[in-house]
Amino acid sequence: MAGRFSAPRRFLGNLRLNSESLLRAAGVPAIDVCGIRMDTKDGADMSGGYHCWAQFCVPGCGWATADPADVRKAMLTENIELKDAGKWIDFFWLGADGSRVILERGARGVAFAPAQAAGELNYFMYPYAEVDGKALNYLSAKEFSYKVTYNTK
Repeated sequence: MAGRFSAPRRFLGNLRLNSESLLRAAGVPAIDVCGIRMDTKDGADMSGGYHCWAQFCVPGCGWATADPADVRKAMLTENIELKDAGKWIDFFWLGADGSRVILERGARGVAFAPAQAAGELNYFMYPYAEVDGKALNYLSAKEFSYKVTYNTK
């Protein structure tokens, strides 16, 4: 399964950036949001649930979610065409997906206190750690391992 989505994952990130760019070009305020999807089971491993999506401002209503990447992922997973993706479009565009935890919203150049030796992060979505002033590669299982879980109790 991972191999099947390796190329589309890179593409899915571009969908978010493209949607933000199009919204901004149309004069609609838009920001990127990074976070993690929670599982519905207590104690479930959510370490693979990191995700970025866009939000845009709806006058008189506030910020709304726009996640074309999750629409596309659902289409790939369920092998459906765009004309049959209405329920996913409705859910991931303006839908209330209560299973997401926002870790960062509209930030670039993230600095911690005390300041990290490696300099500002482009974005803060994955755990970050340094050893002896050197940042660990959070994408390398050999260098950095972690598990994200939650409990409702």
